[in-house]
Amino acid sequence: MGWITLQDQNIFKPKLLKKIIRLNPNSINYNIEAVKPNKNLEIQEANDLFFVVNVNDFSVLKAFFLIWFFLTLMIYLITFDLYETLFTLPLLVFVLWEVAFNYLNPIQEIVLDRLNGTITYPKRFFYKTPHTVLFSEVQFFEKLDRFESTDSDRDRSQFLYLKHPSNKKKLNLATINIYDRKNDPFGSRLNEVMSFYIWYMDKNRPLPPGTAFDPYRKNDFDRRRDEGFLAPLYPSSIKTSEANSYQAKVKSDYIKNNNS
Repeated sequence: MGWITLQDQNIFKPKLLKKIIRLNPNSINYNIEAVKPNKNLEIQEANDLFFVVNVNDFSVLKAFFLIWFFLTLMIYLITFDLYETLFTLPLLVFVLWEVAFNYLNPIQEIVLDRLNGTITYPKRFFYKTPHTVLFSEVQFFEKLDRFESTDSDRDRSQFLYLKHPSNKKKLNLATINIYDRKNDPFGSRLNEVMSFYIWYMDKNRPLPPGTAFDPYRKNDFDRRRDEGFLAPLYPSSIKTSEANSYQAKVKSDYIKNNNS
């Protein structure tokens, strides 16, 4: 199934996407500088074994609300005003939720395990054990939001997400504004995100583009050579070439000698 086109914008039902490498993920070319361990919403690890992204969204804005709450509480304790009580109560609920969700819950991460072929993604609402499922079993979907505004498509979004048939948890991978999509009618951004996930999780292909993976390309190549350069796990409409001409020749010679 193809991507939702601009003519399909009134179709809100999610579309199942074929698991295929469609585009070279140039716009999300991960470099070494993009790997920032122990930082929220950043890449924690990127190598030939794991690709890990933190998805904990505890933001500066939320921290501001926490400070706002404590200041309000202090004012209430001084004034004992009913208005302050009503004003403080919803903030108290918010703070308790944030503390429980962000500090009592485990670290929120998406973990791609390249060699074992699994993807781990966090559960919500205080579940301590995240989902770990076979990547080969997850399905990719795209959908449009249902929100329409007076500014036409400017405030509408298109989403790429995946989920496993065994549970209802959806993992949002990328979002593109429909207004911007008019300059990108083929959904390149969403295509590239999906292509990166599939490419990385195909352990029989070279690692995807990005300088973050450069230190690990030789190890990955040696492993694939020792395994006999097995056939790719997922189809691709683009070439997923080796890192250099030497590796390409070694692979070509190996395949030629073993097929003769």
